[in-house]
Amino acid sequence: MGTPFGNYIRTMRLENEMSIRSLARHLGLSHVYLGRVERGDTTPLTEEHWPKLLEVLPGVTEQDLIAKSEISRPITLDVSDEDMKSYQNLVPVLARKIQDHSLSDEKAERILKILSGND
Repeated sequence: MGTPFGNYIRTMRLENEMSIRSLARHLGLSHVYLGRVERGDTTPLTEEHWPKLLEVLPGVTEQDLIAKSEISRPITLDVSDEDMKSYQNLVPVLARKIQDHSLSDEKAERILKILSGND
C-alpha cells in the first residue's frame, strides 16, 4: 500500500530507470532503508535528502516532495488529558473511519466543512 511519499519516490525512480541501490547510493542511504521509505514502513526522507533527489531524478519537484511528505507523516494525538474529554470519543471513531475508508466522499466533505468552520 505504501504512502504517497514512498509511492512517488518509487514511481519516479522507476520512470527514470534507476535501481533502488543506485538511488540509495546517490542519497548516501542503504537500499534497505530506502526500500522501507518506498513501502511506507518508515517516515518520508528528511529535507536534507531532497536536493540529491531533485538532482538525480528528473521530474521530481520540490512542491511534490513537500505535498507528499506532509500527507505521509503519521499524526499522533494525545487526548488523555482531562481537558480533552470531548475529543476522547471523536478522535478514535474518526481515525477508524478514515483508516477503513468507510466515509463517503459526501460525508467526508461535510465533516471537513464543519471542522473548518465552513458549515
